[in-house]
Amino acid sequence: MRLLSAALLAVAIGIVVYVAAFAHTGTAGPTGPVSGDLAGVRSARPAVRVLCVGNSFTAANDMTGMITRLAASAPGSRCPVLAVQYTPGGSTLADALKDPRVTQLIRSERWDAVVLQDQSQLPSLPDWRASEMLPSVGQLDALIRADGALPMLFETWGYRNGDSMNFPDGDTYAAMQHRLRDGYAIAGRVNHSPVAPVGDAWQLALAHDRSLSPWSADDKHPSTLGSYLAAATLRQELSRHLDPRDCHLSTRQSAFTAGLASTQADALQRYAESAITHDATLAGASR
Repeated sequence: MRLLSAALLAVAIGIVVYVAAFAHTGTAGPTGPVSGDLAGVRSARPAVRVLCVGNSFTAANDMTGMITRLAASAPGSRCPVLAVQYTPGGSTLADALKDPRVTQLIRSERWDAVVLQDQSQLPSLPDWRASEMLPSVGQLDALIRADGALPMLFETWGYRNGDSMNFPDGDTYAAMQHRLRDGYAIAGRVNHSPVAPVGDAWQLALAHDRSLSPWSADDKHPSTLGSYLAAATLRQELSRHLDPRDCHLSTRQSAFTAGLASTQADALQRYAESAITHDATLAGASR
């Protein structure tokens, strides 16, 4: 495998350093690395509190807001989801670990779950996964558990045409997706943490309907449809693992559509549920 040097990869994937200050009160602005309902998280309101640590793949199209609205519109949910995100563009989990704001954010609030999403290529590259992703996930996992929260991994999706940067002789979406699935599965097994199979949900949806367009114009980031499917998958995975006191997250179909046709939104939610059910079946068979 032809891998780029560390310095070249950092430049190529466009790691952006943000200097916006961490907001200690209220709701942070959408342009900084920290945004979301911090005021709600810090309130005494019964709720499911979720922190998402990632980059623009998480931030695109207000995906965390979609999780909140999907949960709120699902019959049987007794509590809202209050979500905050730390999402500098191009960031890796190793970058997040080095930022004291992330440690402060995890330790200072009462999270039920912290969702971890790494840079979109690294988990699919064995050498980088071993040297960058796994140590970072391990340290973040320990930090999150020490705070009493559940660590959850956000498995991303392959690029529409694969990773030509690291595989210049040829790559495909399916091949990249397979590598990403393996990378996140390894990280989940090593740390005994659940993996939200977002990339698998994308692949399942595309297998059923090739006319779907989950990618944006750059063939990497998600479109609104892609973010909606990601949010639906994360909502279902959170519902299966969290049952905070006095709260309940319903797994039933949500009425929130993010502007998509209701029939399409319903189908995407079913794909999310099917991907999780299939993933759980495989995990049980491997024990």
